[in-house]
Amino acid sequence: ALRILRREPGHALASALVGSSRLMRGESASALRFLGNAERLGLKSAAVLNDMALALSRLGRRDESLAMARRAVEADPENPHVRATLDEVTNDKTTGK
Repeated sequence: ALRILRREPGHALASALVGSSRLMRGESASALRFLGNAERLGLKSAAVLNDMALALSRLGRRDESLAMARRAVEADPENPHVRATLDEVTNDKTTGK
């Protein structure tokens, strides 16, 4: 995916893939940059929004994380993964303001 981004910096799916990979490696700030880029490029899937919510939460940005998790649920209300993230972020008292 990084090779694709070097050739096509506006490739939303490649940005999302790199962002998700970085999130899984614990690189939340980097993940958020790539995922945010994917969203700005028009990829507003529940998966991208959900990963952004997780990255924001891990960075201690609880209010933004909650808003993003809610957007993920709106995008795919039947998805148990996005609902679990919303529950996790809602009940996490250790992050942010």
